[in-house]
This record gives sequence, C-alpha cells and structure tokens, in this order.
Amino acid sequence: MGENENKPRLCHLVKWPDFQGYGFNLHAERGKAGQFIGKVDDGSPALAAGLKDGDRIVEINGINIGNENHQQVVGRIKAGGDEVTILVVDSETDKYYKDMKQIVRNDLPEVVKMSAAREQQNGEDNPDNQPESEPPSEPSEPEPPREPSPEPEPEREPEPEPEPEPAKEEERLPEPEPEQVSTQEDTPAVEEVVVNANGVNVEEDDESSRYIPRLCHVTKWPDFQGYGFNLHAERDKPGQYIGNIDSDSPAEEAGLRKGDRIIEINGVNIENESHQQVIQRVKAVPNETTMLLLDDAADKYYKDKGITVNSSMPNVMKLENKPREATVNGTSDQPSQVSQPAPAASPVTQAPPPSQPSANGDPLADMSKLSAKEMRELLKSRRKQDPKKGTGMDFKSKVEMAQRM
Repeated sequence: MGENENKPRLCHLVKWPDFQGYGFNLHAERGKAGQFIGKVDDGSPALAAGLKDGDRIVEINGINIGNENHQQVVGRIKAGGDEVTILVVDSETDKYYKDMKQIVRNDLPEVVKMSAAREQQNGEDNPDNQPESEPPSEPSEPEPPREPSPEPEPEREPEPEPEPEPAKEEERLPEPEPEQVSTQEDTPAVEEVVVNANGVNVEEDDESSRYIPRLCHVTKWPDFQGYGFNLHAERDKPGQYIGNIDSDSPAEEAGLRKGDRIIEINGVNIENESHQQVIQRVKAVPNETTMLLLDDAADKYYKDKGITVNSSMPNVMKLENKPREATVNGTSDQPSQVSQPAPAASPVTQAPPPSQPSANGDPLADMSKLSAKEMRELLKSRRKQDPKKGTGMDFKSKVEMAQRM
C-alpha cells in the first residue's frame, strides 16, 4: 500500500450479478466542500475497485464534479448504468495536491487504476481484472492471488441480509429508493441541508455566489490594433495573468481585468501551460478568443475549497465586447449607412428636364446652373439620342464647358 501513498485512484466500478448496487454511500458535510465516499460495504464492487471511506470524489466518468451538488453527483453515477469510473483522493493525497497547487486529473501519470470488473465463466469468477483491487480479507493465501475471488462469493451469498435494511438501500447511490429521492427533491425547506437515516449531510454552498468566474469572449475591432491587453506571469507565482489593459479596447469592453488569472482559453484548461503555449492558444483562433478568468478573491476562494473551475459551471458569467464596423472618413459607418449612396445618385437619373432645349434656343443658358456631374449626364443623353450628330455647339463652347467641369 505504501507505493500508492499520495496518489489519486481511478476506480472502475462494475455491478455484479450477485450483489445489489455498488455498495457504498455518498457523504457530504456542512462547512466542508465536495462530495465524499461514506461507508463501503464488505465484499462489494466498491471495495474491490479500491474506494475507501473518506475519499474525496474528484471526477465521475471523466467529468470534474468539484462544483456539483449531491443530486448532480448521484445523477452522474446513475448515468453510467451498470458501471462507473470515479477518480478519488484520500485526505492526505488531497492535502498534498492542494499544497502543491496542482489540479488532480485522471490523465496524470501517477494515477493508480483499479477495477472491480470480472468475467463469469461456468459460474466461476475470473479475477484477472482485479490484480490489486481484491479485498484483503484472506491474506493467508498469497500463492494464488486469483483464489480470493471465489471466496468473496460465499460472503456475497448471504449479503442479501444487510441489503433489505431500508437505511442501507436508500443511500446506495446507483439504486436509491423513491423515498430518498423524493425527500431530497420535494422538501425545498431543507434543500440546503438534508439529513437522512444514514447520516448523510448534503450542503449547498451559498457563499460561492459571491465569487463568479467570468467567461470573456473578445473580438478584434477593425479600427483597433489587437485585443488591447498584455499577458503577465511572475517567476515565483504559478499561472498566467492578465496584465495592463488598454482603455476603450475590445479586452476592456469584454470584461477583462488587470490581475485576473486565466483558467481556460477557448475551452481548454491552461493552468499547467507555459507562457508561450498560452500565447499560441490566444493566436490560434484569428480575430477572437474566449477566456475563463478569476479575480484574486475568487481564485483564492476556489483554491481553498479545492474546487476546479471550468467554463461549464452554472455560475459562470458570460461577457463579450460588441462588434464594430470599419471606420470611414473618421466616422464609424453602421450597416444601414453603408448602403446610402443609391439615394444620392437618384437626382442624376432625373436629368431629362435640363436636357430639354431652352426656350430661347441657347443650350448653354441652363447648363451654367448644372453641376459637373449633371453636365456629363446631359452630354451622354444627347449622344444617345443622336450619335451621328454633334451637340450643336462650336469648338469654343465645348472648351468653355469642359473648363467648368
């Protein structure tokens, strides 16, 4: 057992046909964040998979449940059907990783993998899948490590005796009795703290509502260089932080604050990544990026509680900066303004009145009042009417008109 000290355990629980449920209780206490393993039944799949009384649950089926409540955790366990994988740490391991400020995950190389899976052949157990997860109830037979597996069978045969006990069956997570579920769901007056016959206390932490992670979606503006913030890191302080933020920048409008610690970039946790890796993640998506951030107070709160923050948490606040159009002639054109040149051209198409010869027969009498653009249109219309004939003007008149244009 010494070789597994201060190591997380990834426990694969599989229901056995001769044992009801997984054989463990879920436990939570007021003033203590997280969900814990309570009593583990002898000769159960839970015991064979390596679960221990007092273990803190870190993940269920690969999902971190640090910020989930009792009912959500029960739902995740039941969602797996006849099997579930639980990442747990005992109290010493939990303290070790918190002191090291390291996040526990199932893909860490030091994680110890254990399983309660077994194959049935002709009614005999095949214990090949339980090398170190066998209950140490018969240490007197070390020669065949596979022998102990048939021995739990006789122990599990009389196991139905404790199973009918209501208190035990009610709190067996995979198959809770309707009474237990209805008690927790139908009594909002005791929703904050639920105590059942097995001594399981369930607590909802209202304090977390004051510490809000922010999911900031930052989009570049065409009239602003970059996002408008700096990345900051300190030699003796782990993590990547938001540095200076330019005023009136996309970053400022999207809710970034100086000193925020970056948790995720574009949905990927970057807490263990280097400065250069974080920069590359920001650049990976052109013209926009999404960052999950914690201010100093929220960061301290979640670290003290041992809660891993992620963007799927229900209390995450989502922020973004508004898109901005390109600036034209010093003004920012809105989409409706960009399409305005059409009305400006309409007077030009209504040039027929000026195109009519004047009453005194002098074509230049009214032309002097026309703009250069209208003159050009008038000449075009006259050419279309009689392309073989001239305009009726002598060369000198044409020169004077061209000079006015």
